Amino acid sequence: MALYAWAKRANRNCELLRPVKT
Repeated sequence: MALYAWAKRANRNCELLRPVKT
């Protein structure tokens, strides 16, 4: 399922955007 890969990518983006957003 591509959803798994997409979720993995989204998780990475969330981690990278977390410090930027804060």
